[in-house]
Amino acid sequence: MGWADLARRLLLTGEQPLELRIGRAGIGWLVGLYAAAALAAPLLYLGWHLEAYADGSYFSFALLARQSWDYVWSNFPGRLSTFLLCVEPAAAWLALTGDDAGALRLYGMLFGAMPLLGLLASLAVLPRHARGELLWPAVSFLVFGLLTLGFPTETWLTQSAFWPLLFAIRHLPEHPAGRRGHLAALVLLGAVYVFSHEAMVLGLPLLALAALRLRGGPGGRRLLATVAAVFAALLLAWVAVKVGLRPPNAETTERVAANQFSLLMPKAQLTNPLLQKAGIVLALLVPAWLLWPRFLQTSRARRAAILSVAAAVLAAALVAAWGLYGPHRYAARAVVLFATPALGLLCLLTRLDTGEALPAGDRPRVRFDAWPYLPVVVLALVLHLGEGAKFLREWARFSALLGAVADGRAPLEGQPSLGLLPEGEPPPPAGPGQGFPGRDTPWQLSWNWTLPFNSFLVAEGFAPRQIVHNRYARYDPVSCDQLRALAVAGTGLGEHGLRLLRDYACAHGRPPG
Repeated sequence: MGWADLARRLLLTGEQPLELRIGRAGIGWLVGLYAAAALAAPLLYLGWHLEAYADGSYFSFALLARQSWDYVWSNFPGRLSTFLLCVEPAAAWLALTGDDAGALRLYGMLFGAMPLLGLLASLAVLPRHARGELLWPAVSFLVFGLLTLGFPTETWLTQSAFWPLLFAIRHLPEHPAGRRGHLAALVLLGAVYVFSHEAMVLGLPLLALAALRLRGGPGGRRLLATVAAVFAALLLAWVAVKVGLRPPNAETTERVAANQFSLLMPKAQLTNPLLQKAGIVLALLVPAWLLWPRFLQTSRARRAAILSVAAAVLAAALVAAWGLYGPHRYAARAVVLFATPALGLLCLLTRLDTGEALPAGDRPRVRFDAWPYLPVVVLALVLHLGEGAKFLREWARFSALLGAVADGRAPLEGQPSLGLLPEGEPPPPAGPGQGFPGRDTPWQLSWNWTLPFNSFLVAEGFAPRQIVHNRYARYDPVSCDQLRALAVAGTGLGEHGLRLLRDYACAHGRPPG
């Protein structure tokens, strides 16, 4: 068989040249853990107010100011899905009830529920006999998706929408009775995915491959034409929105583009403490797995179980001894965005062998066991659980401390990089290591440019007496004119705090207009 024939088989037929041996129990455990984590995520956002972490402080401030579109999402017209699914329901609740705290809780809960919605959508589009394929989104979320837990990134929606969309395309021929409804689901899922985040382009080749492989089945050419027409319309709509809705804040657009590019650089991932911890454990486990058979004759299952325990012990020790995985959640988005399409490719090319007999005349496959990968999943889960618990504990401490300072119940001490508004003289030049809060204090989870907005969210009644800001990392996403135009009576924000923020922006911020 030549390369041309192999390429034709992989691209234009539904053939799966790989086979993963894994029992139904193994799939059940992984999918069960996936469901548990997806159910827990919105509860964590709700209980710890994670909607206020990092950039989320500004998003939440804009929601309370009744200016979500003007302040935030007009600058990201290609991310309408998050705006419509998470922000608009909270804004509607706020307009209906005037319940500011309830609107924030709803916003955070909806944001945290994205993986759960992705799981439910996958269940809806997968035929019953193909439910085992939930293995792939389970691994995607448990190993990679949890890297960004707490950080308000739209890439969670990109990952969550990718899998049901891939399944909807792949199993389109299997819904002859309800094809119209399945096609509607395809259009809806496609729209959510395309308008989730600009990085959705990384998954488009995999979705195109899934569509091309429809040609080998009954009515394949017609189905391929249907999928192509749907995505052509969606991508044209995406381009029209990006071109037609010009972002009003050029500085925000430039900063976001620069940040997106920086995340693709290897340094952003090599300096990630959680990935460093995972790398250390894997560097010990891989040689052990490869060398073990030379010295001890044990089954692969037993070897995997022993190494899984070793991975859990080593990971727990590193979690306890080494740093906090907090701000690095921002850079981890790149790992999620690249890993998800890679697993999507494996999903398309791999048949799951759960012990059932192969069809007669089935082509031989390259077979591999799931056992060697069990320690990797265990390692990831222990790291996520340990680092997640540390993050939630420190986030609660930081929120309580910032709230006390914003309410005037506690002084701001020991942090030369931070200041209070109103501020008199400009700060002296920052010395080495003075530009950012100390790593061994609750302030390490402060997000430099959103600190002023976070001061509102943690203050009693969203009315801070003082506003904390970073004196050396300045960025004003809201202009002086915008804050002047903000009608205090129509917001849930304290008048005194808004006046402090407005005076600061007008004196030191970006030019009006």
